[in-house]
Amino acid sequence: MKPFTKEKVLIVTDPGVRKANILEPIEASLNKYDIPYDIFDEVEPNPTSQVVDKAIQFLRQGKYDLVLAVGGGSSIDTAKAIAAMANNTGSILDYEGVNKLPNPSLTLVAIPTTAGTGSEATSSTVVTNTQTLFKTAILSPYLYPKLAILDPELTLNLPPAITAATGMDALTHAIESYTSKLASPVSQAFAIHAVKMIGENLHKAYFVGTDMESRENMLAASFIAGIAFAHSRLGNVHAISHTFGGVFNIPHGIANATLLPYVLAFNLPACPEKFKDIAAALGELSVGYRRLKQAGKPLKLS
Repeated sequence: MKPFTKEKVLIVTDPGVRKANILEPIEASLNKYDIPYDIFDEVEPNPTSQVVDKAIQFLRQGKYDLVLAVGGGSSIDTAKAIAAMANNTGSILDYEGVNKLPNPSLTLVAIPTTAGTGSEATSSTVVTNTQTLFKTAILSPYLYPKLAILDPELTLNLPPAITAATGMDALTHAIESYTSKLASPVSQAFAIHAVKMIGENLHKAYFVGTDMESRENMLAASFIAGIAFAHSRLGNVHAISHTFGGVFNIPHGIANATLLPYVLAFNLPACPEKFKDIAAALGELSVGYRRLKQAGKPLKLS
């Protein structure tokens, strides 16, 4: 962190990450190089504008020049929002849409502890409006992290349920990016490679959580899928799951996993050749459905 900060670091995380002692080596490193820091650990799943506003107040009370996100997509999205609001006025919700932030964010470094959201590779953040329960998306090049650190050791102790849910989020990102109308040959190359990596590694990461190779590959696949959808956008799975998540506070990965088969079936006639590519990369869709069942993910909306 030394090249990125001259003053003070704000670590943004959730209570679970702190309780799991994941911050200990990070704090030790900061202490070793005499880098002062504080910790905001009140991030919650599907981060709300209420929590983000509280975090922004926390940030503005200190003299920080770097925000360090440690956690899953919720922690990284929260960190993006507060880093953006360090140099912008009003509420983060005021900047819904594309390229609405007028001023650059504070320097942001992201250390993901799940393999799913790919937020460490994207220029977007999603915050639930506490009043309307609407998930608000803000997209700006100012939201890209300056640095992303992918350490598979941080994912070794993830429970199987979280491994499955976040893995399905990454798969949904890759599939929706590959089939997007805004896809390019470059984004599709990233997306289909991510599909293949997830097909080859999610099963083992779920059943043998301590397998370093599958954890490393899942973390890389999530990052690669993030690069892909940052350049192509997403589709109907996310359009619907954001509504579910905002209103019912359903974990994002579970909402995506539940909706994905239905949206695939709906979209199939529009681009059958692309879905052929996806099936081949996954090792046939039937295998994918079987593994969804093995992972205990719901396959019905009711």
